[in-house]
Amino acid sequence: MRKKDLFSWTTMISCLALNSRGKYALQVFDSMLESGMIPNQVTFLAVLSACSHAGLVIEGERLFEKFVSGYDMKPRIEHFGCMVDLFVRAGYLEKAIRLIEGMPMKPDAVIWRSLLVYVLLWSVYRSKNRWEDALRVMKMMREQKIKKTPGCSWIEVNGVVHEFLAEASRYSKLKQKQLNMIKDGQQK
Repeated sequence: MRKKDLFSWTTMISCLALNSRGKYALQVFDSMLESGMIPNQVTFLAVLSACSHAGLVIEGERLFEKFVSGYDMKPRIEHFGCMVDLFVRAGYLEKAIRLIEGMPMKPDAVIWRSLLVYVLLWSVYRSKNRWEDALRVMKMMREQKIKKTPGCSWIEVNGVVHEFLAEASRYSKLKQKQLNMIKDGQQK
C-alpha cells in the first residue's frame, strides 16, 4: 500500500485482532503512531479488542489510560466493554466490576454479558472435568457475590401451572462437596 491513511491502519489492526494476532496488532499500532498518524476512537477500539483477545491486560490498561489522558478522548461504552471483556477473560473480575462502577454512563447489555462469562466459564470447566479451574472460578464467583440463576421448571396439573425453582444454595453446597471429593480422588 503506497499511502496508508487512518482507515487502512485501523483496518489492519482490527483484522489482526479478530484473527488472534494481538501482539502483531500492537506492533502495527506502534508503527502507525511512528508514522505520525493520530488514532481516533475506532482505532482505539480495535487496539483494545486486540488486547482483549490476546490477554494483554497490562498493555490494554496502559492504552486505555493513554486514550483518556494522552489523546484527551472520552471513552464510549464500546471502549469500556472491551476493557471489561479484557479483565473478565483474564480472570480479573474485581477490576471489571470497579471499572463498571466508575463508568460515566449506565452499563449496557454487552457489559453485563461479559460478566456472565464467569458463570459460563465455570459450567464449561465443570463439564470438561477441569475441576481445579471450576473450583477457582466458583470461588471467585462466591467472593464477588455472583450467583448462578437457579433452574426453573413448570408443570400444569388440572389446569393450574406450578413453578419449581432449584434451590441454588443447597445445590451449590452439594456440588462443592462433589468437586472437593473428585479433587481429592474420592469420587470419579
